[in-house]
Amino acid sequence: MIDVSKTSAQCFSKASDANQRMKLFKSLCNSPESLIRYASFSEEKYQRIRLAKSTEYELLLLCWLPGQSASFHDHGSSECLMSCLNGQLVETTSALGKAGCTQKHLLAAKEVRYLAGSDIHKVENCSDFGAISLHLYAPPINRCGIYCADLELVSEVDIHPDEIKDSFTLENTD
Repeated sequence: MIDVSKTSAQCFSKASDANQRMKLFKSLCNSPESLIRYASFSEEKYQRIRLAKSTEYELLLLCWLPGQSASFHDHGSSECLMSCLNGQLVETTSALGKAGCTQKHLLAAKEVRYLAGSDIHKVENCSDFGAISLHLYAPPINRCGIYCADLELVSEVDIHPDEIKDSFTLENTD
């Protein structure tokens, strides 16, 4: 069994370099079936399910039905590693203050992306099927900036999970 709390905390410890953080996060993504069983979808909006949290990190499972999206946003003071565990998502990234300079990227299953807190991106499920992504934030994400289409900051909002399942375990199938 993988110790999710230990692995998540190691991903952002000051001692681990970027390659080690990526490797540790990928180890969490190697058993998508163990994570997908916590998925929960809603017709209203994509769902944010908290799987684990400490003072150093927060691990969330995001569940997307076709057509659901997160508007352009940053991650406040939190770094983020994200991976699409199931399905396909489209991530649109942009540099702050550079409206019109966006880049779209298809996130395939198990691909891992890193985002600094100030990075601005939008995530959407453009497919005909549900998608599930795993997000590791350090420190835990409490606020984020929301941006309009021309990438001007519209507001800052508090972030809360839709569901909390902090006591889950992740089976290691390797």
